[in-house]
Amino acid sequence: MSFILDSELFRKTNFEDEGELESFVQSRPETIFGENVICLPQKYLQTPGGAGTVPEAVVIDLLVDKWYIVEVELVEHGVHGHIATQVTKQLMAADNPEMKRKLTRTILREIEKSENSKKKLADRGIPEIRIHETIERIMDKKPVIVIPIDAIPPDFDGWAKMLNRDVVPIVIEKFKEVQSGKVAYLVTSSRLIASPEIPEEEERAEKATEGRPIITEEEFLRQSDEPGRKLYKRLKEL
Repeated sequence: MSFILDSELFRKTNFEDEGELESFVQSRPETIFGENVICLPQKYLQTPGGAGTVPEAVVIDLLVDKWYIVEVELVEHGVHGHIATQVTKQLMAADNPEMKRKLTRTILREIEKSENSKKKLADRGIPEIRIHETIERIMDKKPVIVIPIDAIPPDFDGWAKMLNRDVVPIVIEKFKEVQSGKVAYLVTSSRLIASPEIPEEEERAEKATEGRPIITEEEFLRQSDEPGRKLYKRLKEL
């Protein structure tokens, strides 16, 4: 795959290693996630059983009131040998109440030290007196798993659907100009692999509709709340 930009020819090439892709993601959070995010790189998470994991970032999205666990991967690692293991530990850690409390406190401390983060909150109409409750409300939700990756590996969709969590793969491809060696990146995401939770009172109704056709996009948007519609629109535009 190649493209021409201002008469320069760029050809697709491989990342040197996972660290190169990690550096790109960590240095450009607003390019990938939008301007209304607070990004905290490499925060240690721990499962109830004591297994540790360090995702590339924890991201708070103020536009849609959601938080993301970001796990950077290369397609060569495969789903079953590496990706599934890391994401499973991260989800278990996110479900650990004590771990979530510690992470929330860490995020609040980081925000307190960052004028840029406080400005983003203020721009969203959140004064300093309400920062604590706002972050706690967002962190009380289940995280969205975001996986920046250089290509989608086999079995990815099937595995993601089994997680019972929202999973967003973001494909990041590297290109190099054939003469100068200049590097460019292409960031795309066309899918939200969603396994939305449903309230207990709706579970019986869902079971009663098993086997019926999947709802249309129009019906999905009608049933979604405003933050959900904004997230869906953003993902479609990526």
